[in-house]
Amino acid sequence: MSRIVIAPGASAPNFTVAALVDDKIDQSYQFIPRDDRYKLLFFYEGDFKENSANELKKLDFNIKVFDTYDCDIYGISVDSVEAHLKWNEAVSVRFPLLSDSTRRVSVMYGTLSPEGPCYPGAFIIGRKGKILWYRLENPGYIREIASILQTVKTFHDSEK
Repeated sequence: MSRIVIAPGASAPNFTVAALVDDKIDQSYQFIPRDDRYKLLFFYEGDFKENSANELKKLDFNIKVFDTYDCDIYGISVDSVEAHLKWNEAVSVRFPLLSDSTRRVSVMYGTLSPEGPCYPGAFIIGRKGKILWYRLENPGYIREIASILQTVKTFHDSEK
């Protein structure tokens, strides 16, 4: 089965989903990728999965470094926002966790697996709302957060 992925250079779509933001549920969170900051849209396999917890904790640990490069982080999975709330009590991340329970966003970005959860995927979106870089992995693959951070840094520094 082939996946359609939003390629570099394409405009990142706006979308509205339920989200956990600052430990509060927002049923109509709008993701609008066009502003003065980079966005890391980080698709993960699901709440309560060890690989996902490890990756999100590493992202959260580096949140201030991402911020130095004007980059906001968004975690996204097909889990419900209520599951995000319960799970975040254990992982305690400070960035929004988006709920793609309808799987619409995962289809748009080509990250939906035939089994239902998301393939691990990461998309860096530029200041003008264009996809700059993406990477999709097989289920169970643990991504190197330092490598993603370096890629964000490279895009940020190339604008100087």
